[in-house]
Amino acid sequence: MARWKGDLRARVSFGLATALIVVVSSAVVRADPAGASGTAPAWTLREPSGSVPVAMPNGDVLALSNQPTPPSTTASALQERTSGGSLVWQLPTSSTTKIAADQSVTAVDVKGNTYLETLDTMGCEIESFDGVGHVRWLSGPLNLRDCASGVALGWNGMLYVGSRPNAGGGGVIGLNESTGAQTPVIIGGDVTALFTYPGGFEVVQDSEEVTYVSYSGATIANIASGSALDGGIGYSAASGGNGTVFEAGCSQAGIAA
Repeated sequence: MARWKGDLRARVSFGLATALIVVVSSAVVRADPAGASGTAPAWTLREPSGSVPVAMPNGDVLALSNQPTPPSTTASALQERTSGGSLVWQLPTSSTTKIAADQSVTAVDVKGNTYLETLDTMGCEIESFDGVGHVRWLSGPLNLRDCASGVALGWNGMLYVGSRPNAGGGGVIGLNESTGAQTPVIIGGDVTALFTYPGGFEVVQDSEEVTYVSYSGATIANIASGSALDGGIGYSAASGGNGTVFEAGCSQAGIAA
């Protein structure tokens, strides 16, 4: 199942769910609960291994697909599909900017604008597209000096990006949602997950703690996970958008909230 990205503003507009979008054998599968038999998916779309589809506020799905469209190409391309499987827009596979393999580093706002990590000759950047696939802005190389490990839309008009310190960087920066202008590093660390809530953003770190940071950049609190989780935490984490973070450990059974 795809990890939710973005904020509660983008999710509250869904209302009652009419379909469940899941990933089976590297494919996007839309299962319709109103189907007569429930034995066959409404539609499928083949995806590269490791790609994660993202549900959009309008009920569409954003996917990185290697299904030929048109049939003359098999290159992976970012595209938006309606709940019925119809193509809304697709980036040209000839684009010099390529979508990062980990498409789970993606956020979609209530206007349908997409923010995701891309790769080009400059390295890892954040690129924003509007609701019909037009480029809004490209950030340039991230101030983090590394590729992103998570993105989240704030309540203050900023997009927050976290990274792990693989290349000596690591931490969280902010990008203006309208222009892509970057802030310096707000907080350093080994960021495994990143979420936002009305009061600020939540940084899940590999050091077994969750750090709460206000939108002004001040640290609100550091909460250690305790002995229930003994390392490697945050690789599986979720937040309800209200400041509560749930995380799981990979070395010892346990869940902390």
